[in-house]
Amino acid sequence: LNTPWLLTWLKFNKTNLSPKDFAKYLAIAWVSSENPNDDKNVPIRTLVSWFRNVDKRVLMQPDDYKYYQSLPNVVTLYRGVSPGRKKYGLSWTDDVETAKWFKQRFEEDRNKGELLTVTVPKEYCLCYFNTRGEKEIILDVYKAKAKIKTM
Repeated sequence: LNTPWLLTWLKFNKTNLSPKDFAKYLAIAWVSSENPNDDKNVPIRTLVSWFRNVDKRVLMQPDDYKYYQSLPNVVTLYRGVSPGRKKYGLSWTDDVETAKWFKQRFEEDRNKGELLTVTVPKEYCLCYFNTRGEKEIILDVYKAKAKIKTM
């Protein structure tokens, strides 16, 4: 299965998977996809629901789960939005340098990205992945949207 279709496959096979298998495949699909925030077949609201309702201990690697558990009660996050990418996506980080890298990744002379920040309660953070070294925190952007600011 090609990686751009992993989330779509999950959408159509969710009812055929155990909760444990679904959580494992969700993690694989998310970290394997280049731009899961813009998946045409799986809306952001669906992804939020999936991340909110899976067993976090199965979803994340042990070190990632430990980091997720250690997040403070109030978290400041950053999102680097490359030109052409979804502004209010789920992929955030607590590392501003990582966010700056994502902001600048596809910038050109006249086509600049944005650097966003938000401070939210920990419960808005749905999980943490560092599989690709991106220090990615999946944020319930719907709960956080009113607090998001451009830096």
